[in-house]
Amino acid sequence: MDFEKELQRMPSHQVFSSEDVFKVFLQTDPHLGRALFLKRFAQLTQAGHFARVGRDAYVLNEGKRVSYRYAPSPEGEALLAGFLRHYPQMKAVLFESVQYNEFVNHLFAHNTIFLSIPRAFGADVFEALRADYDALLLFPNVQTYTRYWREDSIVITPLLSEAPLGKETPHQACLEKILVDSFASPLLEESLSVSEWPALFTEAFARYIIDEDTLFRYARRRHCEEKLLHFIQEQTSIRLWTKR
Repeated sequence: MDFEKELQRMPSHQVFSSEDVFKVFLQTDPHLGRALFLKRFAQLTQAGHFARVGRDAYVLNEGKRVSYRYAPSPEGEALLAGFLRHYPQMKAVLFESVQYNEFVNHLFAHNTIFLSIPRAFGADVFEALRADYDALLLFPNVQTYTRYWREDSIVITPLLSEAPLGKETPHQACLEKILVDSFASPLLEESLSVSEWPALFTEAFARYIIDEDTLFRYARRRHCEEKLLHFIQEQTSIRLWTKR
């Protein structure tokens, strides 16, 4: 069976489960085994023919969106490497404010690096890193952040227990986390104006595959699920596949 040709028979602008896709393929080949189908379906998804938009929820990837990737700055790589030398098993996520430059009009000339770690280890990590970094802030509130921030600051922030981690690069912030944190974090609001939010979300959804279940589950953990849903529906033209 020409699996890629079979995709042309599937309606666009519709959400499918893997079982839905299997049934479509069975119409052409009633003897298609499930094991072979699942292997080929995974390959088609990996190749970008399907976009995963939620738990067992897929759409035809007509815009050829891709998974989000970001190459850290040399400073970000050095920070992460130094952190992992001290704490190789600890969960940690790196985000750099210059990552916004791909999505918004107001470009960031100066970088701020945010390192998210479990709150219980904050003091230990701060002590381990402070000898190498002068502009290091530990769990600052907005007032402390705005008072002591300077160019190329490193800000240690709490990593929530249910924060999504990248599958291939678990120490780099996945796009779902970036979007929710940008919306919910007072510190990031100091970096990115609220007026830039529509552009950030619109460009992110247009260019990259967004797992909506991951996005809204994390927004629920950050107590902003309904606010985020309302914002997307009212202030952007984004089509959500799993929320109505």
